[in-house]
Amino acid sequence: DEMTRLQFGTFLAGLVEGLVHVEKYEECITKCGTILEDEKANPLLKAHACICMAEAYFGLGEWDKASKYANIYLKEEQRLNGTDVLSYEQKLVSIVQYAFDPSNKKKAYSILICQDMKQGSTACLHEYYAALEWNEIENYIFEPLPVYLMERMPELPYEPM
Repeated sequence: DEMTRLQFGTFLAGLVEGLVHVEKYEECITKCGTILEDEKANPLLKAHACICMAEAYFGLGEWDKASKYANIYLKEEQRLNGTDVLSYEQKLVSIVQYAFDPSNKKKAYSILICQDMKQGSTACLHEYYAALEWNEIENYIFEPLPVYLMERMPELPYEPM
């Protein structure tokens, strides 16, 4: 039934998130692909799979694919934001309910910034700087972002804000 599928989604979400954290990127990508192909999968679970795929591809250095899934994730968040597509029950399911958590959105923006800077541009940095919400008291930072900024910024031409 629907509730069982939603609850099972918790385990799938935890599995793919765990695979990213232990750097089993290929296995994560395979599992996420299965989730994305399942037409009955909860939209939140699919969004969670997209951000995990983005992070896994980023970890593998496959920048274009990382950006692709970060963009899919952000578009899905925009599509679902403010709609009643998601039921109350779907929003109660552990892990999956946090698919559009600020830390996941900042991770997606960070991946896009890193991809852009890799290509020698700071356009995404300008575009997404505000989305990273640097002025919050508590802030999530995608760990590779500051390192990548420190490595790449000296190589890029100065662009006044």
